Amino acid sequence: MLRCKLVCAGGCPVDKGYELYDNRCLKLYTESQDYQTARARCEADGAHLFHFKSRDQDSPALVHLLTTRGEVLQGISHGLWVGATDIEVEGQFVWSDGTSVPTNTGLWGDTQPDNYLNNEDCADVGISNGIMLNDLPCSSKLKYVCQVDINKQ
Repeated sequence: MLRCKLVCAGGCPVDKGYELYDNRCLKLYTESQDYQTARARCEADGAHLFHFKSRDQDSPALVHLLTTRGEVLQGISHGLWVGATDIEVEGQFVWSDGTSVPTNTGLWGDTQPDNYLNNEDCADVGISNGIMLNDLPCSSKLKYVCQVDINKQ
């Protein structure tokens, strides 16, 4: 019974602060971190940084999470880290699960990814001008969303 209280809320690890949103478990971290620190924090939870693979499927979950946490939105002007980088091969963004992030879709903002100053290898999802992907230096400090896939529970 105790185990169920900690994990059974839709299959989410509620003992770690995750909540069920659109068939996935999400947790918004409001302390800004660089990409590697954010990724490590998610992995310590048995999670990964949020995957924004489909505007139709992923935008509603992200919007719901952010609107129910409206008190923290004031500090989110540049975006949130998501689980994609092109660290291995410049220009070829890959999600943390190994699947590619197409650059010729409506997921990216105009002119993105642009690798500005040859120093942008990590992806964030911007929220100020619509929910779209952008590339930033991995050393930037952003808030982030961790995701636990329910089918991996």
